[in-house]
Amino acid sequence: MLFDRSRTEVSLREGMPRRLLLANGSDVNTNRRLAAILRAVADDLEEEVQKFSPTHMKKDFISNRLPPYCLQQLPAGRMPALEDTVFLQFKDHMVITVESCQQNTDEATEQFVCVFHSLKNSRENHMMGEICDGEQQWDHSAGLRFSLSHIQALRQLLQSEQLPVRQIQLPEDQDKLSLSLALWSEGLLQVL
Repeated sequence: MLFDRSRTEVSLREGMPRRLLLANGSDVNTNRRLAAILRAVADDLEEEVQKFSPTHMKKDFISNRLPPYCLQQLPAGRMPALEDTVFLQFKDHMVITVESCQQNTDEATEQFVCVFHSLKNSRENHMMGEICDGEQQWDHSAGLRFSLSHIQALRQLLQSEQLPVRQIQLPEDQDKLSLSLALWSEGLLQVL
């Protein structure tokens, strides 16, 4: 919100007044300007609170997080099959969110589950502030998208230490295998 506001409001990009820190007393005009800016930002925050969600913060955190230090070539190990027992690895480097999408104004809003992770983030460019058209560069290939019916299965995998693929809480064996393969191909799931 501050970044967007600073693009249109010059006062947020201005430098501090010259000799501000060298003056004996406080500059009343500078204090008033700062208070006015902070009031305006607080007002914007109150208006934007409905649009703002923790999901944005989670995605931002994951998109800027360093990948695991011991990360090897992904995917690792063999592909999961229905007979295998699997486990989620790098749980601290992933976040599961529910997103909404409305393709046309006439259609109802569709919800889906996203799994974002930091495994494909670059160690070399970590926190380098790559800005593209005013927005943080986010590689959408670093996330997976599933139908809302998969949320319970993803939570089950997240909470269990290990789980047979056949016991994943999805109705069809093909869905269980597809979920396992998608997570495995991103390096998030490994076969025991």
